[in-house]
Amino acid sequence: MKTSEYEEIRKNEGDRYEFKYKGFDCKIIRIEPSTNGHLCGYVAIPWESKLHGISIPEIEGKYDIHTHGGITYAEFERDNQYWLGFDCAHAGDLIPTFKYFYNSGETYRDMEYVKKNLMLMVDSIIEVGVR
Repeated sequence: MKTSEYEEIRKNEGDRYEFKYKGFDCKIIRIEPSTNGHLCGYVAIPWESKLHGISIPEIEGKYDIHTHGGITYAEFERDNQYWLGFDCAHAGDLIPTFKYFYNSGETYRDMEYVKKNLMLMVDSIIEVGVR
């Protein structure tokens, strides 16, 4: 991806987007815009959820949560909320500014793609009954 193409994408999409879906707080963040530029999606897990505070291996062993590339993030953040998330820096994913240094994938995962995957993730959380 050319620098001008990437800058146009950033201008149109921005580096952060937050929304609520079925009562869950969701956010999309562009990671290190000047050196990577890929997007990550996160869902805040309510205190009463069975998923709250458990590790990725434990989640993967017990629950079928659907999202792009699987869950790659499970952490408490400064807001004291527990967030689960995924990244768009897997094999086949284009990392906008990384291509110059390493052969990243060919498919850029845009904000709309990440938003749809966050909605799928929330639907999976509700479906498996761990809300």
